[in-house]
Amino acid sequence: AHGNSEFVTEEWRSKVHLAATEISRESAKEGTNVHKAIEQSFCDEDYDEFYRPHVTAVHALVNQHCKDALELFPWLPEQGVSHPRGYGTKSDLHSGGWVLDLKTKEGDQEAMEKARTYDYHWMQLAATRAALEHSLEIPSHSQKCGIVFVSRDHPGACAFKEVGEEELSKGWTMFTGLLSVWQAKNNHTPTWG
Repeated sequence: AHGNSEFVTEEWRSKVHLAATEISRESAKEGTNVHKAIEQSFCDEDYDEFYRPHVTAVHALVNQHCKDALELFPWLPEQGVSHPRGYGTKSDLHSGGWVLDLKTKEGDQEAMEKARTYDYHWMQLAATRAALEHSLEIPSHSQKCGIVFVSRDHPGACAFKEVGEEELSKGWTMFTGLLSVWQAKNNHTPTWG
């Protein structure tokens, strides 16, 4: 009996790898386009009408989940901030009451609802929240945090996942530990505050 392995050639492997790379590149590009349209909408700028279902769904979701927050600022997308511990970051979207990160992925509404947050989400949100609080003089830990999962391939499918204080505390501890390692390895001593 002949196994299938004899039909798997190096040329075939190379073609599969190239196809997978192209799919990944196109997915990343589409995610960037979705993210850009959402950002432009929160800046009251024109955006590509193709992304209207994505934008409309995200606005409805944010309004539904974040309406109770004390909004110290209007929703601000892509704001760069720094922290005296020696790092800088950008928030995808914040209002003074909420820090939100937009994550695009493949899948329908059910897939968005099933999406989970992970420690790297917690670290990113905790670091961004701390930098925003420092830069904008917002009371510590007064901002709630969440991830908005947005489908790249099913316009309008999205889900809101709040990240609680326990996860944010763990994320901050992990982030600052990794930051200390990176700073020691690279001889980086922060000089701003």
